[in-house]
Formats: sequence, C-alpha cells, structure tokens
Amino acid sequence: MKNGIYGIRLNTTEKQVSGTVIIENNIVQGGDMGFVYSGKISIDGEKIIGSINIKRWNENIESLIPGVYEYKLSLNGSTGKDYSFNAIAKIDKFPEVIVGVLGSKIQDIQK
Repeated sequence: MKNGIYGIRLNTTEKQVSGTVIIENNIVQGGDMGFVYSGKISIDGEKIIGSINIKRWNENIESLIPGVYEYKLSLNGSTGKDYSFNAIAKIDKFPEVIVGVLGSKIQDIQK
C-alpha cells in the first residue's frame, strides 16, 4: 500500500462514520469530527492487518459504538490495486461487534 492520505469509512449495522487518515510507512494517524485514530498496519501481498486505537476528542460527538469512547480496532482485510482497502475489524472489549472498514487513497503526502 502506498503512503498517502486516505478517506475511510467505518460502519456497523447501526451507524456509519467517515474520516481521513495519513498512512506513512505503515503508521496510521487521523480521525473524524469526534475521534482521533492512531495505529499501525502491516501489508503482505494483498493482505492488510493492523491495530488502530480510537479515542474521542469531541464530547459532543457520539461514538460508533454508543457509550464507548476509547477502544482498539483489530483489522484484517485486503488491499486493492487502486490503493484501496477493505477490512473487517473487531473491538478489543466488545468482540461481538463487527466493524467494516473501507478506505481509498485521496492523494499523496506533500513534503
């Protein structure tokens, strides 16, 4: 997967949120209007795995998982040839909750 700025969408059966992340050298940093995302991913061929910490910074925004304001997503999925990815994630404290994670590259990182 190429370094860059990615648009992402996280969804459960109840709710969907969208945000942006910067992926650089397998480090993920970004967020949305209420939460910050940080973590690491690993790419092996077309397989992507990773761990993303999610923490609320804006108390006026409700969580993807109501009442849960800090958690870790463990994701497992695949990458596309067009610098996209599609993964299923589980939450460390709530393994019964499945989160879909979709991402696509928006642009390169400007240096």
